[in-house]
Amino acid sequence: MYKKDRKFPAQPTKNKFAILIPARNEEMVIGALLDSLNHLNYPKELYDVYVAANNCTDNTAAVALSYHAALIDISEKVSCKGDVLRSC
Repeated sequence: MYKKDRKFPAQPTKNKFAILIPARNEEMVIGALLDSLNHLNYPKELYDVYVAANNCTDNTAAVALSYHAALIDISEKVSCKGDVLRSC
């Protein structure tokens, strides 16, 4: 019924990736998300964090910059997060 926890040997980290976060008026929660991403157990030089700010009327962009995330400003009006991702 219960499985034993399997131990895997440590592997070298070699994959570089980007994390893209579409955001619109997310000032209250974006800081906690970016703080969590900054504490990943993965080499910081192997991943980049981008926040795509979509017509924000609050300080989402400023909060993202304060957590050292790269900012992509979406100036055209789009209706959903899928459209934001397509416009990046």
